[in-house]
Amino acid sequence: MSVDKLKFSIKASLSLALVVLLSFSLGWTQVTPALVTIMIIASVGSVGDSMSKGLLRVIGTVIGAIIGMILIAIFPQDRELYLVSLSILVSIILYLARAYRGDNSIFMLSAVTMMMMFNNGAVEDSFMYGIEKTFMTVFGITIYTLVGIFLWTISFKEDTIDKLSALNLEQKIFFESLQEKDTTQLWQDLLVKESALISANLKQSTNELEENFTDAQWLQVIAYNKKINKLLLLLSHYKKENRIEENILNYNSAKQEILLLFDTLIKLGEGDKEIAITKSLEIEYAIDTFEELSPIEKASVLSMGYDLEQLHKNIRELALLLQSSMSAKPTLFDIEVPKSSLFVWGDIEDIKGTFISFLIFWLATFLWIEYNPPAGFMIVTLATAMSILTTFTAVKPSLLMIVFSISFLFASFMYIGVLPNLHYAWELGLFIFIYGMIGFYLMPAKLSLFFLLGIITLGLANEMNYNFAIFLLTLFIFYAFLSLLLLFYYIPFSTKAEDMFVLMKMRFFRLLENSMQDRGEIQQYSLYHLLPTVTKMQFWSEQIERKQLDFISYENIQLFVNESQKLVYLVILMQEYTAENKKSKIEEIFFDTLDFSEYTNKEIALFYKVLTLKNSIAQSRFTCECYIQKIDFQELQLERF
Repeated sequence: MSVDKLKFSIKASLSLALVVLLSFSLGWTQVTPALVTIMIIASVGSVGDSMSKGLLRVIGTVIGAIIGMILIAIFPQDRELYLVSLSILVSIILYLARAYRGDNSIFMLSAVTMMMMFNNGAVEDSFMYGIEKTFMTVFGITIYTLVGIFLWTISFKEDTIDKLSALNLEQKIFFESLQEKDTTQLWQDLLVKESALISANLKQSTNELEENFTDAQWLQVIAYNKKINKLLLLLSHYKKENRIEENILNYNSAKQEILLLFDTLIKLGEGDKEIAITKSLEIEYAIDTFEELSPIEKASVLSMGYDLEQLHKNIRELALLLQSSMSAKPTLFDIEVPKSSLFVWGDIEDIKGTFISFLIFWLATFLWIEYNPPAGFMIVTLATAMSILTTFTAVKPSLLMIVFSISFLFASFMYIGVLPNLHYAWELGLFIFIYGMIGFYLMPAKLSLFFLLGIITLGLANEMNYNFAIFLLTLFIFYAFLSLLLLFYYIPFSTKAEDMFVLMKMRFFRLLENSMQDRGEIQQYSLYHLLPTVTKMQFWSEQIERKQLDFISYENIQLFVNESQKLVYLVILMQEYTAENKKSKIEEIFFDTLDFSEYTNKEIALFYKVLTLKNSIAQSRFTCECYIQKIDFQELQLERF
């Protein structure tokens, strides 16, 4: 286990203990909302937290409480309309939580708080009930945030710089391997490092960024690295037989300069700001030999030369940007920063998952109305909120049943053998801390939530009333909502890894086909969802158990996914360069009769890029088809529970 996880477990467990001790010392009785809040944040949030993120969670909680109390005020005696309105609003918020590609605990807390406002249909004192629940939720957020800030403060800036250096090193390795071996796996490694940098950057707050970098600078750092990766992918598709080295006089020296610039980036990440940065690169062509080249060879030489210049330019400007981070007047360059959203709209699994949450809400509500189980509407709240962790994720409700059973066996032993023997506050605090450490440190993040819910079954209070019958009824509540999650894990949509992989494969090829055609909104929609689809295809392929398939099928699934990711980036690049090339009006059908003297080197390079990318896309797609032919899809479709 890592040191970071140990520190995180200590902080999260300490937060649980402090919430219980402070609540009881102040005479507060509703400690459960605060405990559940910390468990949710710790299970879906990051290792460290900032004040700004804590404030956002408070805002989300307050918004959920306000909406919940407004619904009660509008429908005080009309339970049916209230529940219909609540189910719709909760579904919308949970859709936002699914569509959000960052820490979605903000939306989860909002949905949970909204449902907690409903006091089993009671109208009397509902306002004070809602205020108390909201206050305790905010109290839990505050304690967790303060502990995260003041105890082992994690420097997100240092974490981001480390990931930036790791990406730059991977870029150097990729560049060194150009034209020497297959770069598919290296490209996969490059994407992993790029994704890690973007994720680390999203965890930072504006205040943390501005210690050394402004937000605008960091956005440019991300943009430069994405541009560098695209140029590396382009350079990997030039062929040796095009006689590049013979027609670019300073080809080898240009490669050495670029490698030195990558070393400079890595040293800058390590804190060395006094490094001298080389001047701009200008490619020198062997003009005398150009007459011997065919049009396609000349275009290839000019295109590669242009890409080398652009790669050198982007790495150099990134180095200058990093070097100026300590300056009073930070440097900004003229690079386009793509507009990006933290939400991915219109994802099919997000929509289906929201529909499942809606069904879970109403089935749980029906059970509550018909059978009025212990804790009442809490079953609806738990089942609906936790559905976001089990729908189209790797978390299986059957596994949660096992975790719950372990937790409840442990909780039963604590309830009988430990709690009755605790007499002092510090003993109770130590007990909660140890319970938390077992869950947070020994369990995976998302499973820790379900293990630690065992604390809720203990019925902690200032004056404990031990009643084993009540304890068993509380256990029933949790098994009841888990059974609902288990039911909807398989219906109406299968969430088996094998089925999801096959579904993603079919969707990938459909989106790929639409992305290659000029079909307006359909093409834009397909391009928008192409990369998320192949990312999900990779995720589900990793969830398929190796022992369930023969070696050939399993290996070719991994090869197919890696090649698919490369293919997606080629398609995106081709669409970008096709749009630029249209401005120069070079027509492909007249290529053999072109007079290159009428066009700039940049226009010729852009045109050749489009041709090269089309050829590379065709080869990559053929490779994907070859891998698919070696996968036994009948074996994937075998029934497994």
